[in-house]
Amino acid sequence: MRTGSRDLVGTTTLVTAPLVEPVTVAEAKNHVRVDTDDDDALLRRLIEAGRLEAEAYTRRSFITTTWRLDLDGWPCGRVIHIPNPPLLAVTSVKYDDPAGDEQTLDPASYTVDAPVGPRAERGRVVLASGTSWPTTGYEPNSVRVEYTAGYGTDPTDVPDGLRHAILLMVGELYERRAIVTPGVSLAANPLAAERLLNAYRSLRW
Repeated sequence: MRTGSRDLVGTTTLVTAPLVEPVTVAEAKNHVRVDTDDDDALLRRLIEAGRLEAEAYTRRSFITTTWRLDLDGWPCGRVIHIPNPPLLAVTSVKYDDPAGDEQTLDPASYTVDAPVGPRAERGRVVLASGTSWPTTGYEPNSVRVEYTAGYGTDPTDVPDGLRHAILLMVGELYERRAIVTPGVSLAANPLAAERLLNAYRSLRW
């Protein structure tokens, strides 16, 4: 059986992007005190930029998103840690057998631990008692976990602190739009936004 480190580090790939943003254009317009539609397209881009930066900084998914975690093998222990909390569900765990054929791990052979709450840490796939990881090949990304993560499908599902941090970033980027490139660095954002995000920052990737 091929295994890796005790807390195997993998790479995540976006499978399905969130269908909405945590902050609406109307909320952003109210925040920046704009009552015309001239800058709606710009505000949409700034909202997305703020959300992406906030998610990267907090190491979270805000609106329900589908991800794939790629690993080069099974962990030495019995646990696969799932990034981008809060974890909602694990769709599938797939692996390549020694012949290179894709197989699906029987869901009965593992349990999913999905912590809940606004500051939930990473979820886990935990191997069931009396079972072991199956044999894989030696190719990169031979184990693939597809999962959904986020607070929900509606903007109001996202904690208010995170939504307000995005509004603060949108306001800052809107006011400085001639000299600031959206999403470049959290340092370009208000200190208040950073403090709000710190309260939700995941302790581990």
